[in-house]
Amino acid sequence: MQRSSSSKQMKVNNFQSGFGIFASLVDTMGKAGRLDTSLKVYTEMQEDFGLRPSATMFVSLIESFVKAGILETALRPWDEMKKSGFRLNYRLYTMIVESHAKSGKLDVEMSVFLDMEKP
Repeated sequence: MQRSSSSKQMKVNNFQSGFGIFASLVDTMGKAGRLDTSLKVYTEMQEDFGLRPSATMFVSLIESFVKAGILETALRPWDEMKKSGFRLNYRLYTMIVESHAKSGKLDVEMSVFLDMEKP
């Protein structure tokens, strides 16, 4: 996977990147509809800088992809969030269930709904 010139430049300049910068970029790019850039920053943050996403960052990614109607991609951070041990809240479950129900993907919607009932 080819790295962006900005990520390379940050490393060349020994830039001390804080999590807040990445969180802001992921959120802003997602809200602006630049989903590929948002996902790329998210990936580089982890692979190049060893930073882990927060619950807020996961929610931002999920919301961006759901709003764009790219539901399969929205499920990737959803699954990552669950595997990372974050507690999923009612709002997230509602967003995923409703978006899949509206798109006619009732099998995914039902799977998420049943997952919600698990302790």
